[in-house]
Amino acid sequence: MAESATSRRTSFNLSPDAEQAVRELTRRRGVSMGEVIRRALSTEKFLADKQAEGAKVLIQEPDKTIREVIIL
Repeated sequence: MAESATSRRTSFNLSPDAEQAVRELTRRRGVSMGEVIRRALSTEKFLADKQAEGAKVLIQEPDKTIREVIIL
């Protein structure tokens, strides 16, 4: 996702667990912390929009079991 000319610098605090999760994702994905946060926000927005439309989010476990993800 490319930054546009209207991008804004934002500062916020993360709990130690949240910071560790972001750092792990930067390592796994090979992207910046900002990119991890942008992707997380995009994913959250997509899921919230789908939930508002009445859609269900499903995952398939490695054993082929299908589970519904409940987003609060």
